[in-house]
Amino acid sequence: MRKEFLAVILSVFLLPLFSSADDRPPPDPAGIKKAVFELTNAEREKRGLPRFIMNMELADLALIHSRNMATNNFFSHTDHENLTPSGRKQKYHPGLLGGIGENIAYGYGYTESTVADKLLQMWMNSPGHRANILRKNYSHMGVGIYRNGNRYYATQVFGTLVARLSDKLPATVPFGSELKIRFSFLGMFPKEKLTVFVHFPDRNARFYTKSGSFYTGVGPHEPEWDGENFSITIKFDKGRGPYRITMGSGGRFYPEGISIRAQ
Repeated sequence: MRKEFLAVILSVFLLPLFSSADDRPPPDPAGIKKAVFELTNAEREKRGLPRFIMNMELADLALIHSRNMATNNFFSHTDHENLTPSGRKQKYHPGLLGGIGENIAYGYGYTESTVADKLLQMWMNSPGHRANILRKNYSHMGVGIYRNGNRYYATQVFGTLVARLSDKLPATVPFGSELKIRFSFLGMFPKEKLTVFVHFPDRNARFYTKSGSFYTGVGPHEPEWDGENFSITIKFDKGRGPYRITMGSGGRFYPEGISIRAQ
């Protein structure tokens, strides 16, 4: 079976410094966050692209990274714990399935709109940032702004989200047992294009389809739909160890997923 992974573009840009010399109150990070979100969607609408949907998990990831950069004195997509954007998603929101990308920057300003305008202006003038903002397959976004003195650290986290885990999973299940796992659908593509693969501990195990063909070490699982929610049923009979669930669309899937161990 050919596995096709979807790419994620990461972009870094450092904003020029500018500051206020008067005693007015500092800009509110919440106001900057709102303005960045709206300005980003305005850039997409100008080009006939759909607006990003606000996602709270992505916004949480964005704030975590902005805060970490500010308080741990670094400026990079790889954080002080050596986690990449995908690594942070796996640590903080492992039940969020799909691909992500990230823009980062920092700057100064007199007002919320000044900071937000400068962020968007510089991001749009940078090819990597611009590509993320205008990427057609990104459907969701979260923004995180963190103030450190008069400096504002900004992170945008983009997502081609597929699903969110609805159940709390057990860490382990008995070998040979079955488990039904529920998800809420987040994809902005037709439901019939949803792709679900389970990767087995026994890489030589065969998974037979209804047509009689088989996969080795991995198997597609048909979702059972209930409105905007769906479930899959896994039988843990193909080795002891981790069973990894990955999702995507149109036969492709993202490599990150969620795992359950059979023992």
